[in-house]
Amino acid sequence: MTTYRKMRRWGKFVFLVVCFVVSLSACRFLHLPFTANAPAFVESLPVPELPDWIEQISPLGESKPLA
Repeated sequence: MTTYRKMRRWGKFVFLVVCFVVSLSACRFLHLPFTANAPAFVESLPVPELPDWIEQISPLGESKPLA
């Protein structure tokens, strides 16, 4: 084998290893520190007292996550 063919073979191998590591980190398999942080909990606001000229503030109740 020539040196060029060996370099191409190693280049393909390195490319496949990099793709594998990137796919594992994208699936959170490695549990990297920057993906392990959970968002902070935010409590709901109290219902405001409305002036007489406002009948209702909507929407009221629960909302879906990330809405």
